[in-house]
Amino acid sequence: LDRSGPAELRELATAVDDLAERRRIAEREVHAQIRAAQASLAQERNRLAALMAELAAAVIVCNVDGQILLYNAAARSVLGDGAAVGLGRSVFGIIDRDLLAHALDRIEHDSATSSHVATTVRGEQLLQVRVAPARGPDGGITGFVLLLEDLTDRMNRSSRRDDLLRDLTEGTRSSLGSIQAAIEAVIDYPDMNVEERRQFLGIVREEAHVLGRRVETWVAESDDHLGAEWL
Repeated sequence: LDRSGPAELRELATAVDDLAERRRIAEREVHAQIRAAQASLAQERNRLAALMAELAAAVIVCNVDGQILLYNAAARSVLGDGAAVGLGRSVFGIIDRDLLAHALDRIEHDSATSSHVATTVRGEQLLQVRVAPARGPDGGITGFVLLLEDLTDRMNRSSRRDDLLRDLTEGTRSSLGSIQAAIEAVIDYPDMNVEERRQFLGIVREEAHVLGRRVETWVAESDDHLGAEWL
């Protein structure tokens, strides 16, 4: 400020300048603290991102509004290139908002650490989503972490397993019925001629071969499908 004029005004101008300088110093200190905090936050974020990149599990980290803060390559792989996965994007474009809200409500109600939900993506991919809340110092939910698992192949294997078991059961019942009928005919009619007996025994032999081939096929395919464990 202009320090000309009476002594009282010069003293006032000096006092105002001192206060202004103190404010500038305080602002510089605050800005320095903010920059330090931002640098520390960026460092922690980079560490977390590096850790997530090494995880085989598909992980997405979101804030409480569903905005994607972090995700790893495994999540991109599970969801595919066509999914709306990206920093700053809404996870609700992938997973229904009400579904996640229900999972978080269930966590709060049951005092659990996580909850599981299932959803479909693009109408053909079945996902199991484990939802875990991120909490602030006051215990309130500030965001959530999603662990994704693609269950599509497992579901298909389970379906194929059911088909195999059904085919085996129905085919076995049919073959055993034919074998039983042929044997009972031979036993009930001991005086049948040789040709008729040969025909009935031929039915038993053929159905036994059919049953054996069916079991061999079931065993071969079940190595892939019956080992599928549904969780």
